[in-house]
Amino acid sequence: MAGVGREATQFKSKGLDIGSKRPFSFKVPDRYDDILLSLPNRSAKIRQWVIEGMIRDGLIEE
Repeated sequence: MAGVGREATQFKSKGLDIGSKRPFSFKVPDRYDDILLSLPNRSAKIRQWVIEGMIRDGLIEE
């Protein structure tokens, strides 16, 4: 059956306060692709980098 995860809890919220808005999608240069794919928790790390960058750029406060 399409769209059904292997585990009953696979798609349940993990309490990260992540809403139901559309996910972001972007392309990266090939030289960074292998590095990103090697991260154990890629989504969490990219989310962390984005939030840190927004703080650094003064777009949000901690």
